[in-house]
Amino acid sequence: MTTSVFPGILAKPRVSTRIFGLVGFGVAVLAVLAIVNKTMLVELAEGEARQSAITESAGLALHIEEAFVVMEAAAGDFANLKDEAAIARYEAAAAKASERISRLEGQELGAEQTETLASIAATAQRHTAAFGELVAKTKELGLTEKQGVEGALRKAVHGVEEALKTRQKNSDGLSLEVTNRLLIKMLMMRRHEKDYMLRGNSEKYMGRIRKREAEFLEILDGAPFLAQEKEDFKALLQAYVSGVLAFAESADRRAAVLATVRQETANATPLTNAIVEALEARLAQEQMLFRQQTERFETTEWIMIGIAALVFAVIGWLIARSIVAPLREMRDNITGLADNDVSIVISNTSLNNEIGDIAKALEVLKANALRQNELEVVAEQAKKLEQAEAEKRLALLGMAERVESETRSLVDQVSVKAERMVDDAAEMTK
Repeated sequence: MTTSVFPGILAKPRVSTRIFGLVGFGVAVLAVLAIVNKTMLVELAEGEARQSAITESAGLALHIEEAFVVMEAAAGDFANLKDEAAIARYEAAAAKASERISRLEGQELGAEQTETLASIAATAQRHTAAFGELVAKTKELGLTEKQGVEGALRKAVHGVEEALKTRQKNSDGLSLEVTNRLLIKMLMMRRHEKDYMLRGNSEKYMGRIRKREAEFLEILDGAPFLAQEKEDFKALLQAYVSGVLAFAESADRRAAVLATVRQETANATPLTNAIVEALEARLAQEQMLFRQQTERFETTEWIMIGIAALVFAVIGWLIARSIVAPLREMRDNITGLADNDVSIVISNTSLNNEIGDIAKALEVLKANALRQNELEVVAEQAKKLEQAEAEKRLALLGMAERVESETRSLVDQVSVKAERMVDDAAEMTK
């Protein structure tokens, strides 16, 4: 019978050791894959965290821009409507902008974005300072027509107009004509005042008021009024003109401050947009790197799984072969022994494992079979010898019986002949 022996190091360990080794290898491979997967997940999580931080930074920049818009709107409402609630809205928006700037300063920005953020912070400070001056100038002008510079102006206007109306009632002839001319000049100054309030341009309209003032004083000097009355009119007119000039100066300053507020908002917009655009570019780059990293990790993972599966399959096949091949050989040997074939060769008896134990048991069975065969041959030979002896005995007994029979026959014949001879002798003796 042809036998085969599986060579190699895998044939030496015990079967249980090989199986446990295969299981251990599988567990080790799973552990390595888990570690690699964990490492990949950590790196991907870091990438996602960077993207989240960039997105948060871009959101903060947009919120800063939004806060500047709200601040400008609140400043405009306060300047135009003199609504003190706008101050609270401005302060809330300014606080939000400051908080967003502080949070953005804590984010990871490039050198250029850090410098831009510093410019935004400085712009916010100037914006807040300008709004503070706007509030001060607006309150200086007066939140109502009866307060501040505007209240003083209204009072001075009322004083001049009341004095002229009173004089008009008490005048006639030349005096009435002069008073009417003075009222016309006063109305012209009031018109210049209204034009300024609607259109601005203090230089133009304050210059016209000055001209009307000079014309008023010229008419007043030639008026047929008492000297004291003229002085009183001059004093009232001076109070009005001073009030108008003071109002124009404060209004011009307030307009300039409001323009500064709007300009600072305009300055902040490109700065915040620059940060947002830079962050969006970084985000796009991070997203591209994240996609590439994800694809690389997936490829690496599949390669590792494929290699591990191939190695596991090869080792499993080798281990299975190291077990199955000897078992098949032992099956053939057992079949041969069952058929009383003692010419088989028992291999693997040198292995110190389950295969070796079975091989050694088969070797014992083979030795017993050989001994049994030898005993059967001896028994057969003894049986043949005994049979030959029995046949020989039977032959001798047959021969003895034949000799005895022949002797008895011969004796009988001799006896008969002797009797005849006796009879013959007797007759002869007679």
